[in-house]
Amino acid sequence: MNQMLRVLIAFAVLLNVCVTSPVTAQPRAGANLPDLVIKQYEFVSTNNKWVRVLIANEGKAASKPCVLELAVRKIKGVGATRKATETIPAIAPGKEEWITINTSGILQSELSLKDDATFRLRADETGIVNEADENNNETWHNGN
Repeated sequence: MNQMLRVLIAFAVLLNVCVTSPVTAQPRAGANLPDLVIKQYEFVSTNNKWVRVLIANEGKAASKPCVLELAVRKIKGVGATRKATETIPAIAPGKEEWITINTSGILQSELSLKDDATFRLRADETGIVNEADENNNETWHNGN
């Protein structure tokens, strides 16, 4: 019985140390990698078929050229699958680049990308850039 009590006390002490000891942050595996982020976008034509997208590299290494995709998911509230792409050039760390996408080839002339479409913008759509954070590459616009 005495030995069992010592085992329980040792276990309780060990459990307390594990629960209350601070965890030190480990450096991220991708600390020296690029990190592409969509900073903002704006519509640049009178019929809202063109959109300019500001892509930033917030990482610590240059990115490779990759693909920016605009994927229309709804038009006037109805499900749709239409895509337009443009090349993102290599971007140095801490730099930004404006990329313009023309959607007149995927939307009827009477439709406005801004007002009639819900779409997703995603940097590095094909996943060829190994990034520090792969979860911050997209943003959505809900126009309808």
